[in-house]
Amino acid sequence: MGNEFGVLLQYPGYAAEFLLLGALLFAGRWRKLSALFFYVLAFAGVDAILRPLAREAFGFSSVRYFYIYWISDVALTFATFLLVSLFFRQAFAKESKHWPAIRTGLIAAFGLTALVSYLSVAAHYAHLFIDVRFLMQFSQDLYFTCLILITVLFVMLQASESAGDQLHLLVSGMGIQFAGPAAAMALDYVTSGRIGAVAQLSAPVCNLAMFITWLYAVTRAAEKAPVKHAPETVRIPVLSPIPVRATR
Repeated sequence: MGNEFGVLLQYPGYAAEFLLLGALLFAGRWRKLSALFFYVLAFAGVDAILRPLAREAFGFSSVRYFYIYWISDVALTFATFLLVSLFFRQAFAKESKHWPAIRTGLIAAFGLTALVSYLSVAAHYAHLFIDVRFLMQFSQDLYFTCLILITVLFVMLQASESAGDQLHLLVSGMGIQFAGPAAAMALDYVTSGRIGAVAQLSAPVCNLAMFITWLYAVTRAAEKAPVKHAPETVRIPVLSPIPVRATR
């Protein structure tokens, strides 16, 4: 029952994905938000086209669908990491002195994630880069890394005055996508799998919430961007000289 309801929840998600693509294409918004546009395009291509076609052709329990799902999951998670990195770049575009250190930290985080994923399965399986188990482990570890990074960025944005409402909403939307499934998996682990059905529903629900938040950010937050006015000049009246009566 949970799986069937989860499949039904995917259709509103598909609609939100294509609505967001249409909103980005409208009036050329995609030029300003090109990274977001290509990310949503890739996400919709995998989520709404590739996986449903593969599931229909090979079956949900088939080995081919299993490989297609996890290989595409790694690709999407890597694209998510790149988008998070670009959000960092956009947030600190006006603070160029901090960006080199942040960029080094992002590269180190990616490299450390790959190393930890490799070491975590190296002792148990051979041919790691051929076996899909490494891809599964790497995708999950990179997902957790993105969760930490987006949380750090959200906290840093609260203290930043240079980021606008649109970036705040984009980061918040991605935070919803990460935090919901992570919390559901944690609860599922604590309850020994008693809420497994609820945990499975968290991903499509949080994806839908993310795309709705992004749709609002693209269509409304940009229109409500504050306009900076030049400071008003205060005119000081020039006092005319007071006539002095001549004395004899």
